[in-house]
Amino acid sequence: MLRNTVNRQNGKRIVSQQKRPWQKILYGNRGYPDNYTDPMFLKDLQKNINVEIFKYSEAVLGAMRLTHQLSLIVVFLLVYHNLYVRPPYIPVEKLLFVVCNICCIGYIIFVLWNGPRSCGYLGTIREDAKTVACVLVFGFILSPMLHTLTKSISTDTIYTITCFVFLLHVMCYDYGMPAALVSRAISLNAAIFGTICLASRLNTSLDAFVLLIVSFTLFAVYPHLLRSLESHSKFYLWLAPVLFIRSFFPTLKNIKITSTDHGMKLLLILIVDKKNM
Repeated sequence: MLRNTVNRQNGKRIVSQQKRPWQKILYGNRGYPDNYTDPMFLKDLQKNINVEIFKYSEAVLGAMRLTHQLSLIVVFLLVYHNLYVRPPYIPVEKLLFVVCNICCIGYIIFVLWNGPRSCGYLGTIREDAKTVACVLVFGFILSPMLHTLTKSISTDTIYTITCFVFLLHVMCYDYGMPAALVSRAISLNAAIFGTICLASRLNTSLDAFVLLIVSFTLFAVYPHLLRSLESHSKFYLWLAPVLFIRSFFPTLKNIKITSTDHGMKLLLILIVDKKNM
């Protein structure tokens, strides 16, 4: 804005014009060009104030968490494929026996690693045994209903829904980084819902019960053991998948999937495997 100062000398009026300092005001900068930019315009600008810089090792560990979760989904789909085909590559009773042994070994490691609760080792084992017994009893009772819950829905629709819910499970899973999308409840519910959808494609209610137990082990129980190991060391990300595959996959050695067509057949299980229906 211009300020006129009137000076009278020898009867003449001399008008001198002085510019006011530029201000960050929309209509308060008269006398400046429309495209004028003052040096003080960007003095308060802050760049990348919330950026967190990760080391290369941290980025690798984060990628391994995602890869590890995808591996669990692949293991679950292999179990479903084993239960879906007739005759199964592995008998249902043997598969259930292997899963129970893995759960017992993992529980012993978890208790020894974290120590007992205030009630001692026997009290801790007793309380956890009651919880597991309730889950097994209710799961076995509800298996016939879960087996026929989505029977009227077409197989293509079931496989499509399963793909989407497992994608939601991967997106909402807790990988150890705070984010608005992370939700353990949504991730677990998505995995259980996908299990219920696939259980309706199986032949018997016992197959549905075993699939439900495998899903509960992989997506509900196993993450607690991993978080316990992570609180002490990140080395589990390298060791846990090796031990898990070493203990589980000898029972799947009869599945004829070679390394070249491994990925394609896993996708065909949920999408184009219509001839066996």
